[in-house]
Formats: sequence, C-alpha cells, structure tokens
Amino acid sequence: MGRNTQRMYPFFSGRDNNNETGISDPDPDGENAFERAIYNTYGLINSAELLNISDSKYQVVTYQLPLVPQDGAAFKNIDLLAYDIDHKQIAIIELKKGSNTGDSPLFAIFESMVYFKVLHGNWNLFKEPFAHRLKDYTDDATKNEPGYQILIIAPNAYWNYWGILNKETLSDNGNKIKVLADKIGIDNNLLIKFISTRDHPVIHENGSLDEKVYKLKKDVVFTQF
Repeated sequence: MGRNTQRMYPFFSGRDNNNETGISDPDPDGENAFERAIYNTYGLINSAELLNISDSKYQVVTYQLPLVPQDGAAFKNIDLLAYDIDHKQIAIIELKKGSNTGDSPLFAIFESMVYFKVLHGNWNLFKEPFAHRLKDYTDDATKNEPGYQILIIAPNAYWNYWGILNKETLSDNGNKIKVLADKIGIDNNLLIKFISTRDHPVIHENGSLDEKVYKLKKDVVFTQF
C-alpha cells in the first residue's frame, strides 16, 4: 500500500492523501474546484475508485505539485499528477474550466511540457516520493523511469470554444492544434491526450462557508477524443 509521505518528502509537503481537502474558492466552475473535486474523488489513499479514461485507469497521486522540491521555492504547480496503472506511465494533468477563453489547448500543452521536462530531468529526486505515493507501492517502482503522458482535461464548453471537440465542427485552428499536439508528442516520445467531460461537473457536498469540499457529480464521464 502507499504511505503518507508529506513529512518524508518536500515534493508532497502539505498534501494530505488521507482526507478530503477543502478550499475557499467560491466558484464551483473554477479550475481550483475542478482540481480538488477530481482529487477528492480519485486521489485519496483509501479510495478504491480510479479515474477511468478510455483504455486507461489512473490513480491520482497528488495535486498542485510544485516544480521545485523545496517549500516556498516553486513558481508554478502541476494541477494534478496521476499514474496510468494499465500502461505504467506518469500522467501530467492540466485542467481548464469551461469558460476559459484565454488559455488555448496549445498554451496548456506548452505549460505541461515545462512540467514534463522538469520531472524527466529530475527523476532521481522525484522517484522516491512518487513511488511511495502509489497505492500498490513496490521497490520496483523506482528502478526504471516510466513513460509520460500529458492530459488536458476540460468541460465540453472549453473544447467547443476552441473548435476541437467534434469532427463535424473541427475548425481550421482546432485542426492545427491537434496536428501540432500529435507532433509534439511524437518528437518527445510521450502521449498527449485531449479529454472532455460534461459542463458544470462539480458540486460541493459539505464543508463550512469559508471552505467547501468539492466532489464530482455522479454522472461525470471523462472521454478522450
């Protein structure tokens, strides 16, 4: 079984994987609420649920992972980090809210490529905290560096705005983004996946007025396209 590592490794400092975590963000359609809802649903160490996307099952390992493994030194965080159990690959997850018309999928890919380069370039520092966070921890998890994936996850409204979601309505700009995403993936030996889900996927089930515990709605399905 995985183990609580927030005291052992600064990569995961303050990331409690034993209990649901709340946030003070009042916007249920915001990226922070979306991130925490996915983590509270699939990231807790005692949860039997896995994030199912197409032919892969993912354990969500942590949220808001700092690029620099010292407290207070990070300038940017990974939204969610997961592990593809079926293909034994690390998944860097970048989330976008449905109303985000400023950050294109291409920008999300470039953000995620920075995270990939940092993780890949610092695997010797990163492998121990990552492996100990896995539910099915074994010493073999640190022997060889896994492959990588980038998952851009957003509600349907986001993908429709950028003209990518449906083949019938694929815009010229959307097609260019998909072609470039495929090329970046091939050039860097990683998978880049676009994932859609229903609009307004988040609810808050409990918590105080100052801090809500967000969860995913029961009908939420994640679909690769």
